[in-house]
Amino acid sequence: MDAYHLNDLSSLSDVTLWTGGWDSTYRVLQRAMLDEAAVRPCYVVDRDRQSTGKEVDTMDGLLRWLKHHRPEAYGRIEPPRYVALQAIPPHAEIHEAWRGLRDAYDIGSQYDWLARLAEAGDWTGVELSVYGGGRLRPMFGDHIQRVERAGGGTTWALGPDAPEPQRLLFGRFAFPFWETSKLEAVAQADREGLTEILDANTWFCFNPKNGKPCGTCRPCRFMVKDGLGHRIPRSGHLRYAAQRARGIIGLRTRLRRFRTAG
Repeated sequence: MDAYHLNDLSSLSDVTLWTGGWDSTYRVLQRAMLDEAAVRPCYVVDRDRQSTGKEVDTMDGLLRWLKHHRPEAYGRIEPPRYVALQAIPPHAEIHEAWRGLRDAYDIGSQYDWLARLAEAGDWTGVELSVYGGGRLRPMFGDHIQRVERAGGGTTWALGPDAPEPQRLLFGRFAFPFWETSKLEAVAQADREGLTEILDANTWFCFNPKNGKPCGTCRPCRFMVKDGLGHRIPRSGHLRYAAQRARGIIGLRTRLRRFRTAG
């Protein structure tokens, strides 16, 4: 797999950022199968991340499944565009905006390079599959609003009165799940008959063990929290339990030392 050059990605709209994970895959299926809309997926290739190959294989697997079982939906999905993380050019103002917001709201580094990618490609309406109940809500405050999509329907985006750091980082993005919680999305996908497809054709673990979810990385922990713990194998649940036990023992040890020192 060769990463695309940014010149091949210029001036796109309605890009859906796809990682092979549950949230972004649900959005791809929602648009292609339920909304019967065109989908323009993009994946950022981080060759240093252990799960990258698994994520790409998972996305390829879903496309093969759709081609065989739902060819009409498959035909609405453009070939995924792959961009190497290292190929995204620097942007001093965006990076400084991210640093300031990171210190205030503890947001991840992906928002820095995703904003730089959207800026470099002059993208608009880039779909981020995040939920409004997370860390972005206090950072956006009342500056997010419902907007009309160019191809019909509505989504959510930052308004023009948002503070400059937020606009620099998120002004090119749309948030289709903003007024939906993860638990609501899981229930909705089940009603729409997409649960079985999502279970078989998504990936989430950052540090797989023997090809299976580790149970201890951040995405694995969120899967359990979001009611999708059945996706974690028994070995992963055992690792998670052991990790929690070590944390409790460590906390008790620190408290004991603190009391002794006092």
